[in-house]
Amino acid sequence: MIKKNFPNVELLFTDTDSLYYSRECEDFEADLQKIKDILDYSGYKPLDGKPHPYFNNDNKMVVGKFKCETGGVPIVEFVGLRPKMYSILTRDYHDQTDQGKEKIRVKGVARAAAKLLRHADFLNQLNSPTENYLTNRRIGSERHQIFTMEVWIHLHFTKFYF
Repeated sequence: MIKKNFPNVELLFTDTDSLYYSRECEDFEADLQKIKDILDYSGYKPLDGKPHPYFNNDNKMVVGKFKCETGGVPIVEFVGLRPKMYSILTRDYHDQTDQGKEKIRVKGVARAAAKLLRHADFLNQLNSPTENYLTNRRIGSERHQIFTMEVWIHLHFTKFYF
């Protein structure tokens, strides 16, 4: 349905329940109105105190409908290093105070350790791959003995050539 209506769209990556597309155009949201029957616009945030022009609760929580993960805020930059390890930079052009927000997903890494990562770290790793490790500390137990454990998570990204 997406490729049929938007032939120049590019699939960036898929996740368990997500599809991320890239498309350059004048007004992507206006183009999406062509397929609004398969979209869930219930998460769109108000603009300047007024409801978002595309806000609609008709498909809210309907199974099989596509939902914008950023609530209508445009994704400025995406970096995917490997499955379940990506960073998204968003910036709301309607909000002059928005300096950009980072959304970072790193499966298998404790939240405390993942909070140390920035979008710039993902860009650096993509542009000049090096071996990086992130220390993941946790409390564990074995045979009723409690202990702390340090695990180093390998954040190396290898470029694939096709």
